[in-house]
Amino acid sequence: MKKFALTFLISVILLTSLAHAEEDKGLFFGGHGGFNVGAFYFDPSPFNHWLSKAGINDVPAIVPVFGLNGQVILFRKIVIGLQGNGFSIDRNGSYLDTNINGGYGFVDIGIAPINKKHYLLTTTVGLGGAGYNVWLKGDLVKFKLLPESSSDLSGSNNRGNSSRSTDLGWSYLVTHLGVSFYYGIPFTNDPDSYGNVLFGISAGGIIQIFRTEWNSPELINVGTLPTPSFNGAYLQIEIQFGGGVTSDPMKPPTYDIGTEKKEDEKSAPKTPAQDKPLSPQKTEPPKSDDQKQKTDEQPKSEDQDRDKGQGTDDQPGPKK
Repeated sequence: MKKFALTFLISVILLTSLAHAEEDKGLFFGGHGGFNVGAFYFDPSPFNHWLSKAGINDVPAIVPVFGLNGQVILFRKIVIGLQGNGFSIDRNGSYLDTNINGGYGFVDIGIAPINKKHYLLTTTVGLGGAGYNVWLKGDLVKFKLLPESSSDLSGSNNRGNSSRSTDLGWSYLVTHLGVSFYYGIPFTNDPDSYGNVLFGISAGGIIQIFRTEWNSPELINVGTLPTPSFNGAYLQIEIQFGGGVTSDPMKPPTYDIGTEKKEDEKSAPKTPAQDKPLSPQKTEPPKSDDQKQKTDEQPKSEDQDRDKGQGTDDQPGPKK
């Protein structure tokens, strides 16, 4: 369990580092669900010790599991999940056959530290139920689960006459701690919609809170029955299908007027006259007739002054 806890912690740290890998948005409202296959680790030693008397081979500590699971994402960060998994193991002995099946299911709540278009990381904690069911068929008298009076051939290996069957069960209230990482492949190009096929990997631990037992009232020596626990861990791969929206549908869109005006000016076609800057032009008020007359007379007065300064042949100018 220490190795599993260390691996679990390292995985969370590495996956959290992807939080800034993308700037795109993930689910705001939505969810995903699908199926999973994986492995469940538990302690089968109580079963193995009990069934070894009938020559039944040991049950492995790691068994394959399969099931369904899904999650709902609210406000981009809140996660509500459901999960259910089961397994089944068959074993044969010299005078007894058995099938051990078990399962677990949880209701989870947690957070999504990473919620992007292509990446989703969730951590959850939950409460649920679990259980084992053991089906036995064979010489239950020889196995000392039935009294000798229940069979005329007690102690015989002939299953044709002494074969009986019965069920035993153990139920548990358990708590659950898990982490899931998904990589999504979008199948929509709408930036406001979320539609992904997700491939994920999940890991978690299961801790037993309390246990109850049940069995047939005709059985004897029930005090010798095993008392297995449901403490364990799982690792599974998942294929999920998700959908939802990437932004708050109740929030009205916001517009930047200044930005829109600049964009409109950029997008509007320019005319040649707009390309050249307009230089200011000076305008003069119209002239009156008197002003025009003075303008016409002004050169003459200048000529007369010049003539006065230089003089003429008839009238000599001032002596030098």
